[in-house]
Amino acid sequence: MKWTPEEALHKEMTSKEKYGDQPQRMDFIRANNYLQDLKKVFNKVGIKFFLFYGTLVGAIRDNDFSWLDDDVDVGVFFENADKLVETEKIFKEMGYYVCFGPNIDGRRISGYIAKKDFREKVDFYTLFSFKGERCFYRFIRDNQAYYIPYPQKYFDNLKTIEFKGEEYLVPNPPEEFLTYLWGTWKVPKGGQWGIIPHKTIDKDLFKHEEIL
Repeated sequence: MKWTPEEALHKEMTSKEKYGDQPQRMDFIRANNYLQDLKKVFNKVGIKFFLFYGTLVGAIRDNDFSWLDDDVDVGVFFENADKLVETEKIFKEMGYYVCFGPNIDGRRISGYIAKKDFREKVDFYTLFSFKGERCFYRFIRDNQAYYIPYPQKYFDNLKTIEFKGEEYLVPNPPEEFLTYLWGTWKVPKGGQWGIIPHKTIDKDLFKHEEIL
């Protein structure tokens, strides 16, 4: 289906409706298998996780993965970060390789799982509790720690939804959170991180602040 430029800017639609004439960036069946495998492993070691970013908007808006998305996104809480190391051996036994990002206090945080020769992967983002917000730690530059904050209220009582035949947790209420994150999220934009700016703090102060 073709839309005029004006309709494409304002019409609520699924990402497939808007971008279906373009090739998918990942195999949805394989991506879903990876997500289900991650769920099994995280449940086994006791890591609570929730759908996040592009996967969340796809689940709520499209009832599927977003058409132009190229990975699967989930979030975990920093309180569970010390358990991530327990998943590495299990994932490797299942044929995955695991990549962890930078750590805080020696805990492995954030990263992804993937399989050799395939483009699909599942990213997991660790949100820590900091100054009354849930925050995703991005990187350090020029002695500044960069992080993205989200209101704590969306994570106090996660909601259960059905997605691709499985039950998953999501920030609650998901529609309100997506509006906070994306703005007009019901209008597919071809992929973007969101509209929430980074915050920064001196990396040494950041390291010694109370982080849960």
